[in-house]
Amino acid sequence: MNGANGVSGTSGAGGASSAPIGFRELAELLAGLEQKEAQNVAQSAQKAGDALGVAKSGAKGDEQKDANIEADQFRAMEANKAEAQIFQALSSAISEVMKNFGGALQTAARG
Repeated sequence: MNGANGVSGTSGAGGASSAPIGFRELAELLAGLEQKEAQNVAQSAQKAGDALGVAKSGAKGDEQKDANIEADQFRAMEANKAEAQIFQALSSAISEVMKNFGGALQTAARG
């Protein structure tokens, strides 16, 4: 730990340099990561909505086309579920990291 304002860590491509990172910097990095994943979830939801908006014809002779539409809808919904689960796991991990980092800073400040 590098005082109450930060900890030593790596930054840059592949951890090439070592520099202290503070609570605010960590929060900004994690918020950016969470925002990017939220955008992925929104895009995935849009794709799922678009796929579900495609109506099957139900006409005789269009069974293969209808099967392809159903498959596309299923894939879009599964991709949306997966993105939502990734977002939930990431949000939970970020919350734990921030809570633990804050607790460590409080402990360091007391000692």
